[in-house]
Amino acid sequence: MKTSLTSMLMRGMALPDTPRKCLLVLAMCFSPFVHAEAVSPDLEAARQLLAAGQAAQAAALLEPRLLQFAGDPEYDYLLGQAWYQMGKTGEALFAFERVLIADPDNIEVRLKAARIGTERGNAAAAQALLAPLATAKLNPIQQQEAEQIRALLAADTGARPASVSGYLAAGAGWDDNVTGGPNLASVMVPVTIMVPGARGTPPAPKLVMQPLSLGTSTKGGDMLGTLDAGLSVRKAWNGSTWLTGDASLHQGINHYRKDVAEGAANLNLGVIKRAGSEFIGATWLMQNYMVSNATYRKSQGFRLNWLHPVNDHANMGSYIQRLTFEYPTATTSNAVRNLFGVNYQSTMDTTQMLYGMYTGRESAQDLTKASLNFAIVGFNVGGQWVMRSDVSFSAGLVYEQHRHGASDATFGVFRRDAQYAAGIALDYRLAPRWHLLPRYTYSHNVSNIALYDYIRNTYTLQLKWDFDNENE
Repeated sequence: MKTSLTSMLMRGMALPDTPRKCLLVLAMCFSPFVHAEAVSPDLEAARQLLAAGQAAQAAALLEPRLLQFAGDPEYDYLLGQAWYQMGKTGEALFAFERVLIADPDNIEVRLKAARIGTERGNAAAAQALLAPLATAKLNPIQQQEAEQIRALLAADTGARPASVSGYLAAGAGWDDNVTGGPNLASVMVPVTIMVPGARGTPPAPKLVMQPLSLGTSTKGGDMLGTLDAGLSVRKAWNGSTWLTGDASLHQGINHYRKDVAEGAANLNLGVIKRAGSEFIGATWLMQNYMVSNATYRKSQGFRLNWLHPVNDHANMGSYIQRLTFEYPTATTSNAVRNLFGVNYQSTMDTTQMLYGMYTGRESAQDLTKASLNFAIVGFNVGGQWVMRSDVSFSAGLVYEQHRHGASDATFGVFRRDAQYAAGIALDYRLAPRWHLLPRYTYSHNVSNIALYDYIRNTYTLQLKWDFDNENE
């Protein structure tokens, strides 16, 4: 049998409930020689018995040939019908699944299998079985049956409690650049001075480079503590729509440089809608970024997502995002950022990979600050590898380029930045809810203006506790 268990799931078929049943299915499908030599059951007689409402008699006629003819679509269909009418829904489902292996476009059998999945409380399998029918041509009776099943799924799904997960974490480590500043005590800036003229002429302006002390803004390291918390909620509205929400808090604790301790509060609220095999989402994004317990920047906006399953191992998608940034103590820096991106995610055995590219623009709200406008191009790649049951490794890399559209008001040049960020982490599962996370991150902003050129390394060891009500 060439059909893999994964492809069975993608076609919407449920896996057998026990190893014994799984072996039985395989044995029935791998009996070609017995099948060829066996006497065919009287399928027409079975069909007439079913039409007369005599399901038990039809099953008695067909069951003796089960090992020889399992895998024959017509035989499996009639046997599944007999078992279903007798109330043996589990056995009927196996028979219908074998029909779909041979004929995945069989609408009638797909509907019957979806009905059984609904009755047995397996909403995920029923929804997967119905998904290919969204674009199929159904006759009025089939359309009515599909709508009834979807209504049952919606009622069942809407009554379920929300899925809730969350975490608490605390860590300690070292940050070699808590200020995010350059490794310089001063930078050279252009300054206009008046130079005395020749005898009898007035002084003339001259542009010269002079050092500007960075003071406490220069690069500085410090011991670092971290406190983090997060909560995610997902609630099914009906069989094809979900409401989502997540919130997170982060607070950095510096030992010496408390004036640059960072914190952030995030809140995202969204809705996800499935249309056939596609998924569309909309999310409202909010963040409050703090420095030394005072709000440094507020941001809010939205993100629209589209996700397309490529196959049973991969998804591809795209998004548009718009954010507005507000700086309470530096209103001239207020800006709007628009992005468009695409991504691709794949999962193979113990490996998950994510690739993405994006482009966009950030524009100052103050039209007189054209030097703050810049174009954005970036890409990211990340992955997670399960090394053993209690240990996983993850790594990620982000590159982002900024090209400003006007000369910098202070330095007199067009600013060009290239930002690199990378990180690696191990996740040691100490107990069902407890994790130990050693992590290293590296960031480097390469700029043609020395004031914005910096390198930052952080090393942390974090203890995390998490929970998920779906897995308890």
